[in-house]
Amino acid sequence: MNRSGALVLVLVVATVAGVAVGASRAAASAERAEAAARAQAERVARDQDITFFETRATADPIGAADRARLAALYQQRGRETGDFEDYRRAEGLAGRSLALRAAHNAGSYVVLASTLLAQHRFTDARAAARALNAR
Repeated sequence: MNRSGALVLVLVVATVAGVAVGASRAAASAERAEAAARAQAERVARDQDITFFETRATADPIGAADRARLAALYQQRGRETGDFEDYRRAEGLAGRSLALRAAHNAGSYVVLASTLLAQHRFTDARAAARALNAR
């Protein structure tokens, strides 16, 4: 193979490699954009669920289940955003749910203990976990 043939071969290989790298980057970029769109859709759905369950909890002052679900939604949003006010809301709602119905309400105990842990209130979280285990 002469020198110009070798140069053409190197250019072809370099072009193919460049196209492959570009395609790989484009695919990764598309995957990131898709993941971001899914995350945004999940945030919107969660916030709509919060609005829905807030309305239900307001309309039913003795509804423990709606408060338990709302507490779990606030806890999830707190995890995703790092907003401690969401943890405080979740704690209050879980406590209110337990005040309305302690039996058959294990989910509220779990949310309560988890939100207390997130706030570094370890003694209170342990007490909530023990209350659940005592049931």
